[in-house]
Amino acid sequence: MDMDSLFERYGRHAGLLSPLIFIILTAAGIANYPGYGPSANYLSDLGVGPRSAVLFNSGIMLSAILGILFSIYLWKRFPPGPAKSGAFMMAAALVFFALLSVFTEWNLSVHLFFAGMFFSLALASLMLVGAGLRQWDGRLAAFSLLIAALILPLPLSAFSPLSEHLAAAALLAWSLGMWAYGGRQEDYMRYEWVWM
Repeated sequence: MDMDSLFERYGRHAGLLSPLIFIILTAAGIANYPGYGPSANYLSDLGVGPRSAVLFNSGIMLSAILGILFSIYLWKRFPPGPAKSGAFMMAAALVFFALLSVFTEWNLSVHLFFAGMFFSLALASLMLVGAGLRQWDGRLAAFSLLIAALILPLPLSAFSPLSEHLAAAALLAWSLGMWAYGGRQEDYMRYEWVWM
């Protein structure tokens, strides 16, 4: 089976597996981090906890890899223009997300740089996807822009723990929403490779 067929057949499901793996391994990390609370702890704190680090960092890496595959799947299927650029930008954002599992809070300055790049690129991606899908599907465009609006408080709050949790939850919801919508096989998501 060639790569095109693999993406057609399985690429969409990476949009479901990526957030599920992150949720499951993050929950396992929280269970192994006594006293963890979203108003007091950043998600990244799990990446340096003695019993939570392996679980959480593995979740980040696996989720990022699957998320990149899903972004490529979307890139291949979105119409040319801003939506396609947004899908590509999401893949780039997820590269920085993957690096957070390697450069944890023990390397704080590098970690903060990668976290800032991840959230900035993800926010730009959601806005591009929303703008690019307006003429094809207003509801899906509005969904992407709503998710972007939920991420905006993160930098405005000086990256507080609670806003970081909200931004992460919003990105998980976006992936799940795109996965669910992808199953509808709308006409604008049937572009041939010649467009890519």
